[in-house]
Amino acid sequence: MWDSIYRTLVSQKLRFGMAFFKFKESVVPLLFLLLLLWIFPAARADTGLESKGARPWLANARSSLDVSARLNHFDGQFSGLYAVGLDYFNVFSTDRGDVGTLIFQPFLLRSDIDQTVAGVSFEENDTGLKWRITNFNYTGIGRGRLNVRVGHFELPFGLEQIIQTNGTLNQTNASANTGLKTDWGISLNGELPGFEYELGFMRGGGNGLRTDAKGYFVGRVGLPRYRSWWLGVSGVSGELEFNDALVNLKGVAVDAGVRLPNGLHLMTEYSVGETNSVSSGHLFSELGYTNRTEALVTYLQWRNGDTQNAFGASTSPKASLGLRYEPTRRWSASAEIQQLSGSAGGSQAYVMQLRFRS
Repeated sequence: MWDSIYRTLVSQKLRFGMAFFKFKESVVPLLFLLLLLWIFPAARADTGLESKGARPWLANARSSLDVSARLNHFDGQFSGLYAVGLDYFNVFSTDRGDVGTLIFQPFLLRSDIDQTVAGVSFEENDTGLKWRITNFNYTGIGRGRLNVRVGHFELPFGLEQIIQTNGTLNQTNASANTGLKTDWGISLNGELPGFEYELGFMRGGGNGLRTDAKGYFVGRVGLPRYRSWWLGVSGVSGELEFNDALVNLKGVAVDAGVRLPNGLHLMTEYSVGETNSVSSGHLFSELGYTNRTEALVTYLQWRNGDTQNAFGASTSPKASLGLRYEPTRRWSASAEIQQLSGSAGGSQAYVMQLRFRS
């Protein structure tokens, strides 16, 4: 018995040691970098550096600390997801105009249960590094008509780039369409008379750069999103890595939206494709409302799929009713009820989130 206890203690000690080594090697340098960016006065928008003759490459910089806590209740169990990170934004300019935009958003996530969140796999009470949007978009070529983006960014497929979903409960159908919301890669993007576009080649690893995937092409072309109504077409083809497995992916999507009177909006997306030669189709629709001050947002969503694909997309219809209250950019509160239909009568999930920004 004592020998068994000893082996267990040694095993746990080694496991803790490896986890600490991994944490120290990957996270501590990142935290140091975050600390430097946070305390460096030139990176703060409220220092008035522009009027004091700051360096031009820092005049338009701003940064904030982003902290959130999310509570989920599903199937009689509670779970939590906690995040803390940096949101750094800078527009580089010269006397001739803007040169490019840098976005740097590293986050540390901690999960209470075994799950995969935005491409990061967690064990129980595990912590992982998540890259949200981290890229440089060079705009100094063709006055916005031809830009080059390099780094980690949202896939230009369907509605994912149309609305802001990072760090919020309000999500599109990206997980069902491509498995990944964001990935490392390079793209050409811009706006020409009458339409906008982004065409890219992605690494295929999602949150991490290391992967055995060959990569994939993805792109979207559509009417400008700031119009009162828009229409877009997307396509994807290639190989990516999802949950440590390689997935051959092909797909197309059509998305459309319209802004209605009294703060209402309606948007929808339909996609068809193949994952490892298994065909599937997915429908997503949202009816939403935003008040005049944009402090209150409510939405009703509907999802449906005909075949479960390699990304685990459910074939059961799912309805979501959500609300976000954000009186200032400093904090917000969100809640969502999800109803999953099925042969057993369906089930409900409840999600709540508090988010604070400095």
